[in-house]
Amino acid sequence: MTQGQPRLNSDCVIVHNHICSAYYGLIQVFLETKQFDMAKQTRQNALQGYHCPTESFQQLIPDQPTTVSSKP
Repeated sequence: MTQGQPRLNSDCVIVHNHICSAYYGLIQVFLETKQFDMAKQTRQNALQGYHCPTESFQQLIPDQPTTVSSKP
């Protein structure tokens, strides 16, 4: 409870895992609906706001920057 309002304890391992899992599912939805910017933004929120493990999202959105070939 914070100021009389119920609040999730993201320090709890179970709660943290559920939050990261929900972010993973949301990113999948954004990718399936071709909302790539929203998927990237949501991934950043999960990583920065809740410190979800990066490797969880690697197969959805790899960290590797896009390389441009100089060959025609």
